[in-house]
Amino acid sequence: VLYPKIEDMWAACENSRCIAKGGLGNKDYDLLGWQTYRNEEYGFEVKYPANTACVLQANTNESISFGRITVDVLEKGSLSLEEYVTNFLEERSKEPYGWIIESRSNREINGQKGVGIVYRFGGLGRISEVIFIDGENKVFALSWSAGGFLCDEANLFPQILSTFRFVDKEGRPCEMYKACELGTGEIREFNSCDPPPPPTWAGLINDKCPVQ
Repeated sequence: VLYPKIEDMWAACENSRCIAKGGLGNKDYDLLGWQTYRNEEYGFEVKYPANTACVLQANTNESISFGRITVDVLEKGSLSLEEYVTNFLEERSKEPYGWIIESRSNREINGQKGVGIVYRFGGLGRISEVIFIDGENKVFALSWSAGGFLCDEANLFPQILSTFRFVDKEGRPCEMYKACELGTGEIREFNSCDPPPPPTWAGLINDKCPVQ
C-alpha cells in the first residue's frame, strides 16, 4: 500500500477555503459549511465536515475522534512542549508501539506554538502524523493514522488542523497582547483568555508604554 507524502497533503488555505495538494482524492473542501466542536472545559474549538461515513465522536472531554483523526488533551505538568514531546516519543519508540520517527519540526497553528511528528508504525510501515500544540499545563495532540480510511482523513487532517484555535467561554478566539506596568515600564505578554492583569498595567500605544 502506498501512502501520500506528508508534504503533498498540506492544504493551501485562503478566505476560509482549503484546497488539498495531491494526496488522496485531491479534493476542495469548503470550510464555510463545516460544523464546530467546542470544548468549554479546555477552551478550544475545531471544525469538521458533516459526513455520513465519519461522525464526530466525543469519547471523553479529553478525547474526540473523526474517523482516523483524533484530538487528545494531555497533561504536561511543568514540562516545556519540547521536553514533553521528547519524553512522549521515547515511550512510543518502545513496544508495543514501535514508532519509527521520520521527521520532527517546529510548527505554528493559528499563532500557537507546536511540534509536528511524522512517523511509521506496524509491519507495513504505515505513515502517520501528530501535531502537538502547546497549552497551559496541557498539550493538545491532533493526529491521523494510516489504515482503512473512511472519509478521506489524510486530506481532511491538515484542513481540520487549520481550524483549531483556543477560545474563551463565549467562543471568542484567544489572542496574545502586550501591556506594560505603569511606574516600572516593564512590558509583558498576556493572553486575552486569561484573567486581566492588575490595573497598574496598561496596553501599549504604538508599541510603547503610555506616558505616565
